[in-house]
Amino acid sequence: MTYAFSRLFDYKQAEMHFPCTKSEVREQPLNLTSITGASGNRFQIDLPRIENSFYIPSTFALNFRSTYTGSDASMGAVLLGNALSHFSNITCQGLKDGVVVDECLQPGLLHNLLVNASMNNAEKLGMQGWAYDACNGSGNFSRVITAGNNAIHSFSIPLLSVFAQSPEALPAFLSSFRFEFTLAAIADFTRTLTGCTALTGYTLDKISLSCNVTRFENDAIAILAANYPKMAVKSTGYIYTAANIPAGSVGRVTVPWNHSVSSAKEVFMYAAVADAWDKQYGGVGIARGIQLIVNGSRRVPTHPLDCLSPAEIMKNLSICFDSYSSTNAASSITRQSINSINSTDGEMGEYVKSTAALTAPDAELGLQSLGRAMCNMTYIGIDLEGLSSNDTSSLYTGISTREGTGAIELDIHTALPSAATLYFWTSYDKIVSFDLVANRVEVVI
Repeated sequence: MTYAFSRLFDYKQAEMHFPCTKSEVREQPLNLTSITGASGNRFQIDLPRIENSFYIPSTFALNFRSTYTGSDASMGAVLLGNALSHFSNITCQGLKDGVVVDECLQPGLLHNLLVNASMNNAEKLGMQGWAYDACNGSGNFSRVITAGNNAIHSFSIPLLSVFAQSPEALPAFLSSFRFEFTLAAIADFTRTLTGCTALTGYTLDKISLSCNVTRFENDAIAILAANYPKMAVKSTGYIYTAANIPAGSVGRVTVPWNHSVSSAKEVFMYAAVADAWDKQYGGVGIARGIQLIVNGSRRVPTHPLDCLSPAEIMKNLSICFDSYSSTNAASSITRQSINSINSTDGEMGEYVKSTAALTAPDAELGLQSLGRAMCNMTYIGIDLEGLSSNDTSSLYTGISTREGTGAIELDIHTALPSAATLYFWTSYDKIVSFDLVANRVEVVI
Protein backbone atom coordinates (compact mmCIF):
# COMPACT_ATOMS: atom_id res chain seq x y z
CA MET A 1 0.00 0.00 0.00
CA THR A 2 1.27 3.48 -0.83
CA TYR A 3 0.49 6.76 0.87
CA ALA A 4 0.49 10.32 -0.46
CA PHE A 5 2.08 12.80 1.94
CA SER A 6 2.45 16.57 1.76
CA ARG A 7 5.85 18.27 1.75
CA LEU A 8 5.58 19.25 5.40
CA PHE A 9 5.02 16.59 8.01
CA ASP A 10 1.45 16.67 9.29
CA TYR A 11 0.85 14.44 12.31
CA LYS A 12 -2.93 14.81 11.90
CA GLN A 13 -2.64 13.21 8.48
CA ALA A 14 -0.51 10.46 10.03
CA GLU A 15 -3.16 9.87 12.69
CA MET A 16 -5.74 9.32 9.95
CA HIS A 17 -3.56 6.75 8.16
CA PHE A 18 -2.19 4.76 11.08
CA PRO A 19 -3.53 3.50 14.42
CA CYS A 20 -2.14 5.41 17.40
CA THR A 21 -2.62 6.00 21.10
CA LYS A 22 -2.59 9.30 23.00
CA SER A 23 -1.36 10.08 26.49
CA GLU A 24 0.00 12.96 28.57
CA VAL A 25 3.53 13.59 29.77
CA ARG A 26 4.16 15.75 32.83
CA GLU A 27 7.79 16.51 33.72
CA GLN A 28 9.32 18.45 36.62
CA PRO A 29 12.52 20.56 36.77
CA LEU A 30 15.91 18.88 36.99
CA ASN A 31 17.39 18.58 40.48
CA LEU A 32 15.13 21.07 42.25
CA THR A 33 11.69 21.36 43.81
CA SER A 34 11.67 25.17 44.22
CA ILE A 35 13.64 28.16 42.99
CA THR A 36 14.15 31.71 44.27
CA GLY A 37 12.81 34.31 41.87
CA ALA A 38 15.90 36.45 41.28
CA SER A 39 16.75 37.98 37.91
CA GLY A 40 18.81 35.54 35.86
CA ASN A 41 18.01 32.45 37.91
CA ARG A 42 16.94 29.58 35.70
CA PHE A 43 15.62 26.06 35.77
CA GLN A 44 15.44 23.32 33.17
CA ILE A 45 12.82 20.72 32.30
CA ASP A 46 13.60 17.77 30.03
CA LEU A 47 11.04 16.01 27.88
CA PRO A 48 12.48 12.48 27.44
CA ARG A 49 13.07 10.55 24.24
CA ILE A 50 10.09 8.21 23.67
CA GLU A 51 10.10 5.44 21.08
CA ASN A 52 7.64 5.74 18.17
CA SER A 53 6.11 8.90 19.61
CA PHE A 54 5.56 12.57 18.85
CA TYR A 55 5.15 15.49 21.25
CA ILE A 56 2.22 17.77 20.38
CA PRO A 57 3.60 21.29 21.03
CA SER A 58 0.23 23.06 20.83
CA THR A 59 -0.59 21.35 24.16
CA PHE A 60 2.50 22.58 26.05
CA ALA A 61 1.44 24.09 29.39
CA LEU A 62 3.62 25.37 32.22
CA ASN A 63 2.26 24.90 35.75
CA PHE A 64 3.75 26.52 38.84
CA ARG A 65 2.96 28.09 42.19
CA SER A 66 4.48 31.40 43.28
CA THR A 67 4.87 32.55 46.88
CA TYR A 68 5.50 36.30 47.16
CA THR A 69 7.35 37.87 50.08
CA GLY A 70 7.61 41.37 51.53
CA SER A 71 9.29 43.21 54.37
CA ASP A 72 6.15 43.27 56.56
CA ALA A 73 2.45 42.41 56.70
CA SER A 74 1.47 45.62 54.87
CA MET A 75 2.90 44.44 51.57
CA GLY A 76 0.58 44.83 48.59
CA ALA A 77 1.03 44.80 44.82
CA VAL A 78 -0.57 43.97 41.50
CA LEU A 79 0.91 41.36 39.18
CA LEU A 80 1.36 43.10 35.82
CA GLY A 81 0.77 41.22 32.62
CA ASN A 82 0.30 37.50 33.04
CA ALA A 83 1.84 34.32 34.38
CA LEU A 84 4.65 34.45 31.79
CA SER A 85 5.73 37.81 33.28
CA HIS A 86 7.76 35.77 35.77
CA PHE A 87 10.15 34.85 32.95
CA SER A 88 12.51 36.93 30.83
CA ASN A 89 13.42 34.16 28.41
CA ILE A 90 12.30 30.65 27.40
CA THR A 91 14.39 28.40 25.15
CA CYS A 92 13.99 24.90 23.76
CA GLN A 93 16.83 22.75 22.45
CA GLY A 94 17.25 19.23 21.15
CA LEU A 95 19.55 17.35 23.50
CA LYS A 96 20.95 15.01 20.85
CA ASP A 97 23.10 17.75 19.30
CA GLY A 98 22.37 20.80 21.48
CA VAL A 99 20.72 22.83 18.69
CA VAL A 100 18.46 25.59 20.02
CA VAL A 101 15.13 24.81 18.38
CA ASP A 102 13.27 27.88 19.59
CA GLU A 103 13.65 30.93 21.85
CA CYS A 104 11.21 33.54 23.12
CA LEU A 105 12.56 36.71 24.77
CA GLN A 106 10.23 38.62 27.08
CA PRO A 107 7.33 36.16 26.67
CA GLY A 108 5.20 38.06 29.22
CA LEU A 109 5.31 41.27 27.17
CA LEU A 110 4.55 39.44 23.92
CA HIS A 111 1.70 37.47 25.49
CA ASN A 112 0.29 40.72 26.92
CA LEU A 113 0.39 42.42 23.53
CA LEU A 114 -1.21 39.55 21.61
CA VAL A 115 -3.91 38.89 24.20
CA ASN A 116 -4.90 42.53 24.57
CA ALA A 117 -4.91 43.05 20.82
CA SER A 118 -7.07 40.02 20.07
CA MET A 119 -9.38 39.44 23.05
CA ASN A 120 -12.03 41.55 24.70
CA ASN A 121 -12.57 41.79 28.45
CA ALA A 122 -15.25 39.07 28.53
CA GLU A 123 -12.98 36.65 26.69
CA LYS A 124 -10.13 37.32 29.09
CA LEU A 125 -12.38 36.78 32.10
CA GLY A 126 -13.45 33.52 30.48
CA MET A 127 -9.84 32.33 30.65
CA GLN A 128 -9.79 32.69 34.43
CA GLY A 129 -10.39 28.98 34.90
CA TRP A 130 -6.92 27.63 34.19
CA ALA A 131 -6.48 26.55 37.82
CA TYR A 132 -4.55 23.50 38.89
CA ASP A 133 -3.80 24.23 42.55
CA ALA A 134 -5.94 25.20 45.54
CA CYS A 135 -3.87 28.34 46.21
CA ASN A 136 -5.55 31.14 44.30
CA GLY A 137 -5.41 29.25 41.02
CA SER A 138 -8.07 31.22 39.19
CA GLY A 139 -6.38 32.69 36.15
CA ASN A 140 -3.21 33.75 34.37
CA PHE A 141 -3.74 37.51 34.27
CA SER A 142 -3.32 40.36 36.75
CA ARG A 143 -3.60 39.38 40.41
CA VAL A 144 -3.79 41.38 43.63
CA ILE A 145 -1.05 40.19 46.01
CA THR A 146 -1.19 40.90 49.74
CA ALA A 147 0.11 39.24 52.91
CA GLY A 148 -1.23 35.94 54.24
CA ASN A 149 -3.02 33.42 52.05
CA ASN A 150 -3.22 35.96 49.24
CA ALA A 151 0.57 35.88 48.91
CA ILE A 152 0.44 32.45 47.26
CA HIS A 153 -0.83 32.11 43.69
CA SER A 154 -0.81 29.24 41.22
CA PHE A 155 -0.77 29.39 37.45
CA SER A 156 -1.19 27.09 34.47
CA ILE A 157 -0.49 28.80 31.15
CA PRO A 158 0.15 27.62 27.58
CA LEU A 159 3.67 28.32 26.37
CA LEU A 160 4.01 31.14 23.87
CA SER A 161 6.30 30.47 20.92
CA VAL A 162 8.55 27.50 21.75
CA PHE A 163 6.57 25.68 19.07
CA ALA A 164 3.21 26.46 20.64
CA GLN A 165 2.46 28.30 17.38
CA SER A 166 3.02 25.11 15.36
CA PRO A 167 0.17 22.81 14.33
CA GLU A 168 2.75 20.09 13.80
CA ALA A 169 4.52 17.64 16.12
CA LEU A 170 8.03 17.08 17.48
CA PRO A 171 9.52 13.58 16.93
CA ALA A 172 10.13 12.36 20.46
CA PHE A 173 11.77 9.18 19.09
CA LEU A 174 14.61 11.21 17.54
CA SER A 175 15.68 13.35 20.49
CA SER A 176 14.78 14.49 23.95
CA PHE A 177 14.09 18.21 24.35
CA ARG A 178 15.23 20.59 27.10
CA PHE A 179 13.28 23.70 28.06
CA GLU A 180 15.13 26.40 29.99
CA PHE A 181 13.23 29.14 31.83
CA THR A 182 15.05 32.32 32.93
CA LEU A 183 13.38 34.25 35.74
CA ALA A 184 12.72 38.00 35.90
CA ALA A 185 13.18 40.38 38.84
CA ILE A 186 10.12 40.95 41.04
CA ALA A 187 10.18 44.71 40.32
CA ASP A 188 9.84 44.06 36.57
CA PHE A 189 6.29 42.70 36.76
CA THR A 190 4.68 44.04 39.94
CA ARG A 191 3.35 47.48 40.92
CA THR A 192 3.13 48.38 44.59
CA LEU A 193 -0.32 49.47 45.73
CA THR A 194 -0.72 52.91 47.29
CA GLY A 195 -0.32 52.71 51.08
CA CYS A 196 1.41 49.32 50.92
CA THR A 197 5.02 48.19 51.03
CA ALA A 198 6.73 46.69 48.01
CA LEU A 199 7.24 42.99 47.40
CA THR A 200 10.82 41.89 47.98
CA GLY A 201 10.88 38.55 46.19
CA TYR A 202 9.12 35.36 45.16
CA THR A 203 9.70 31.61 45.11
CA LEU A 204 8.39 29.14 42.53
CA ASP A 205 7.50 25.57 43.39
CA LYS A 206 5.15 22.79 42.20
CA ILE A 207 6.63 23.37 38.75
CA SER A 208 5.79 21.06 35.87
CA LEU A 209 5.57 21.06 32.09
CA SER A 210 2.80 19.00 30.54
CA CYS A 211 1.92 18.07 26.97
CA ASN A 212 0.16 15.40 24.94
CA VAL A 213 1.99 12.53 23.25
CA THR A 214 0.89 10.51 20.22
CA ARG A 215 2.41 7.02 19.88
CA PHE A 216 2.43 4.96 16.66
CA GLU A 217 3.26 1.34 15.93
CA ASN A 218 6.69 0.28 14.60
CA ASP A 219 5.45 -0.24 11.02
CA ALA A 220 3.91 3.25 10.94
CA ILE A 221 7.14 4.91 12.08
CA ALA A 222 9.07 2.97 9.40
CA ILE A 223 6.70 4.24 6.67
CA LEU A 224 6.87 7.81 7.98
CA ALA A 225 10.67 7.69 8.09
CA ALA A 226 10.76 6.41 4.50
CA ASN A 227 8.50 9.24 3.31
CA TYR A 228 10.14 11.91 5.47
CA PRO A 229 13.91 11.22 5.67
CA LYS A 230 14.05 14.90 6.60
CA MET A 231 10.93 15.66 8.58
CA ALA A 232 10.21 19.38 8.14
CA VAL A 233 8.04 21.13 10.72
CA LYS A 234 6.85 24.70 10.16
CA SER A 235 6.31 27.01 13.10
CA THR A 236 6.24 30.72 13.94
CA GLY A 237 9.17 32.36 15.69
CA TYR A 238 9.50 35.82 17.22
CA ILE A 239 12.48 38.18 17.25
CA TYR A 240 12.38 40.83 19.99
CA THR A 241 13.99 44.28 20.28
CA ALA A 242 13.44 47.25 22.60
CA ALA A 243 14.54 50.79 21.71
CA ASN A 244 14.71 53.79 24.05
CA ILE A 245 13.22 57.13 22.97
CA PRO A 246 14.35 60.05 25.20
CA ALA A 247 11.99 62.54 26.84
CA GLY A 248 11.48 65.66 24.71
CA SER A 249 11.77 63.74 21.43
CA VAL A 250 9.81 65.41 18.63
CA GLY A 251 9.72 65.24 14.83
CA ARG A 252 11.15 62.30 12.87
CA VAL A 253 12.63 59.62 15.10
CA THR A 254 14.25 56.60 13.43
CA VAL A 255 14.62 53.29 15.23
CA PRO A 256 16.76 50.55 13.62
CA TRP A 257 14.80 47.42 12.65
CA ASN A 258 17.37 44.80 11.69
CA HIS A 259 15.49 41.53 12.03
CA SER A 260 17.10 39.53 9.24
CA VAL A 261 14.97 36.50 8.33
CA SER A 262 13.95 34.63 5.20
CA SER A 263 10.21 35.04 5.69
CA ALA A 264 9.01 37.92 7.88
CA LYS A 265 5.21 37.79 8.32
CA GLU A 266 4.21 40.54 10.77
CA VAL A 267 5.74 43.27 12.88
CA PHE A 268 4.03 44.05 16.20
CA MET A 269 4.95 47.06 18.29
CA TYR A 270 3.82 49.30 21.11
CA ALA A 271 5.36 52.03 23.26
CA ALA A 272 5.44 52.31 27.04
CA VAL A 273 6.37 55.50 28.88
CA ALA A 274 8.80 55.51 31.78
CA ASP A 275 6.31 56.62 34.45
CA ALA A 276 3.39 54.44 33.35
CA TRP A 277 1.46 52.87 36.22
CA ASP A 278 1.75 49.43 34.65
CA LYS A 279 5.39 50.00 33.64
CA GLN A 280 6.46 48.27 30.41
CA TYR A 281 3.08 46.53 30.16
CA GLY A 282 1.20 49.77 29.50
CA GLY A 283 1.23 50.99 25.90
CA VAL A 284 0.37 54.48 24.65
CA GLY A 285 0.33 56.14 21.25
CA ILE A 286 3.43 58.34 20.96
CA ALA A 287 3.39 59.10 17.22
CA ARG A 288 0.84 60.30 14.68
CA GLY A 289 2.56 58.53 11.81
CA ILE A 290 4.69 55.38 11.61
CA GLN A 291 6.48 53.89 8.62
CA LEU A 292 8.34 50.61 8.39
CA ILE A 293 11.32 50.67 6.01
CA VAL A 294 12.07 47.22 4.57
CA ASN A 295 15.38 46.30 2.88
CA GLY A 296 16.65 49.86 2.83
CA SER A 297 14.03 51.49 0.60
CA ARG A 298 10.59 49.88 0.62
CA ARG A 299 8.20 51.84 2.85
CA VAL A 300 5.14 50.40 4.54
CA PRO A 301 3.04 53.23 6.08
CA THR A 302 0.53 52.94 8.87
CA HIS A 303 -2.32 55.31 9.64
CA PRO A 304 -5.04 55.83 12.25
CA LEU A 305 -8.31 54.13 11.42
CA ASP A 306 -11.13 56.54 10.64
CA CYS A 307 -13.89 54.75 12.54
CA LEU A 308 -16.86 55.90 14.58
CA SER A 309 -17.79 52.67 16.35
CA PRO A 310 -16.16 49.54 17.80
CA ALA A 311 -17.79 47.46 15.03
CA GLU A 312 -16.14 49.58 12.34
CA ILE A 313 -12.68 49.35 13.84
CA MET A 314 -12.96 45.58 14.27
CA LYS A 315 -14.09 45.25 10.64
CA ASN A 316 -11.18 47.32 9.41
CA LEU A 317 -8.69 45.38 11.51
CA SER A 318 -10.00 42.11 10.10
CA ILE A 319 -9.47 43.43 6.56
CA CYS A 320 -6.08 45.05 7.03
CA PHE A 321 -3.92 44.78 10.11
CA ASP A 322 -1.39 47.48 9.13
CA SER A 323 -3.14 50.15 11.18
CA TYR A 324 -3.43 51.58 14.65
CA SER A 325 -5.59 49.65 17.09
CA SER A 326 -6.64 51.69 20.08
CA THR A 327 -8.26 49.94 23.00
CA ASN A 328 -8.35 50.39 26.72
CA ALA A 329 -6.30 48.10 28.95
CA ALA A 330 -9.10 45.55 29.05
CA SER A 331 -9.04 45.41 25.24
CA SER A 332 -12.72 46.34 25.06
CA ILE A 333 -12.78 48.90 22.26
CA THR A 334 -14.85 51.94 23.18
CA ARG A 335 -15.90 55.07 21.34
CA GLN A 336 -13.94 57.10 23.88
CA SER A 337 -10.68 55.29 23.16
CA ILE A 338 -11.29 55.43 19.40
CA ASN A 339 -11.83 59.18 19.60
CA SER A 340 -8.73 59.68 21.73
CA ILE A 341 -6.40 58.07 19.21
CA ASN A 342 -8.02 59.81 16.23
CA SER A 343 -8.23 63.28 17.79
CA THR A 344 -5.61 65.99 17.33
CA ASP A 345 -4.47 65.58 20.92
CA GLY A 346 -4.78 61.81 20.98
CA GLU A 347 -1.12 60.93 20.66
CA MET A 348 -0.82 60.10 24.34
CA GLY A 349 -4.38 58.78 24.52
CA GLU A 350 -5.59 58.68 28.09
CA TYR A 351 -2.06 58.56 29.44
CA VAL A 352 -2.93 60.64 32.49
CA LYS A 353 -4.81 57.64 33.82
CA SER A 354 -1.59 55.70 34.09
CA THR A 355 -0.37 57.81 37.00
CA ALA A 356 -3.59 57.55 39.04
CA ALA A 357 -3.23 55.80 42.39
CA LEU A 358 -4.73 52.35 42.83
CA THR A 359 -5.18 51.45 46.49
CA ALA A 360 -5.73 48.04 48.07
CA PRO A 361 -9.49 48.46 48.80
CA ASP A 362 -10.37 49.21 45.20
CA ALA A 363 -7.71 47.06 43.59
CA GLU A 364 -10.13 44.26 42.79
CA LEU A 365 -12.51 46.71 41.13
CA GLY A 366 -9.64 48.26 39.21
CA LEU A 367 -8.49 44.87 37.95
CA GLN A 368 -11.99 43.84 36.89
CA SER A 369 -12.49 46.94 34.78
CA LEU A 370 -8.77 47.20 33.93
CA GLY A 371 -9.21 50.71 32.68
CA ARG A 372 -9.64 52.89 35.70
CA ALA A 373 -6.01 53.34 36.59
CA MET A 374 -4.19 51.72 33.70
CA CYS A 375 -2.77 53.12 30.48
CA ASN A 376 -4.88 53.31 27.40
CA MET A 377 -3.48 50.53 25.24
CA THR A 378 -2.35 51.22 21.67
CA TYR A 379 -0.90 48.52 19.42
CA ILE A 380 0.47 48.61 15.91
CA GLY A 381 0.51 45.57 13.67
CA ILE A 382 2.03 45.55 10.19
CA ASP A 383 1.18 42.69 7.87
CA LEU A 384 4.12 41.79 5.62
CA GLU A 385 2.61 38.66 4.08
CA GLY A 386 0.46 40.91 1.90
CA LEU A 387 3.66 42.24 0.29
CA SER A 388 4.90 38.75 -0.54
CA SER A 389 4.54 37.12 -3.94
CA ASN A 390 4.94 33.65 -2.42
CA ASP A 391 2.08 31.19 -2.71
CA THR A 392 0.17 30.67 0.52
CA SER A 393 0.86 26.93 0.32
CA SER A 394 4.65 27.39 0.12
CA LEU A 395 7.05 26.94 3.02
CA TYR A 396 7.64 30.69 3.17
CA THR A 397 4.64 33.04 3.03
CA GLY A 398 6.37 36.24 4.17
CA ILE A 399 9.06 38.49 2.70
CA SER A 400 12.83 38.28 3.00
CA THR A 401 14.48 41.02 5.07
CA ARG A 402 18.04 39.91 4.24
CA GLU A 403 18.48 42.24 1.27
CA GLY A 404 19.16 45.43 3.22
CA THR A 405 18.74 47.33 6.47
CA GLY A 406 15.38 48.18 7.99
CA ALA A 407 14.03 50.90 10.23
CA ILE A 408 10.90 52.15 12.00
CA GLU A 409 10.22 55.86 11.48
CA LEU A 410 8.07 57.63 14.06
CA ASP A 411 6.52 61.01 13.30
CA ILE A 412 6.11 62.59 16.77
CA HIS A 413 4.13 65.85 16.63
CA THR A 414 4.22 66.70 20.35
CA ALA A 415 7.42 66.45 22.41
CA LEU A 416 7.29 63.41 24.67
CA PRO A 417 6.77 64.46 28.31
CA SER A 418 8.47 61.27 29.49
CA ALA A 419 11.03 58.88 28.10
CA ALA A 420 9.48 55.95 26.24
CA THR A 421 10.52 52.49 25.16
CA LEU A 422 9.39 51.06 21.84
CA TYR A 423 8.92 47.28 22.06
CA PHE A 424 8.66 45.40 18.78
CA TRP A 425 8.61 41.82 17.56
CA THR A 426 8.90 40.31 14.11
CA SER A 427 7.05 37.06 13.57
CA TYR A 428 8.57 34.84 10.91
CA ASP A 429 8.30 31.40 9.33
CA LYS A 430 10.63 28.99 11.08
CA ILE A 431 11.38 25.63 9.46
CA VAL A 432 12.85 22.95 11.69
CA SER A 433 14.14 19.86 9.88
CA PHE A 434 14.60 16.61 11.75
CA ASP A 435 17.07 14.44 9.79
CA LEU A 436 16.02 10.89 10.61
CA VAL A 437 19.01 9.40 8.74
CA ALA A 438 21.78 11.52 10.26
CA ASN A 439 19.88 11.89 13.58
CA ARG A 440 20.27 15.64 13.83
CA VAL A 441 18.14 18.78 14.08
CA GLU A 442 18.48 21.75 11.71
CA VAL A 443 16.79 25.14 12.13
CA VAL A 444 16.19 27.45 9.16
CA ILE A 445 14.99 31.03 9.69
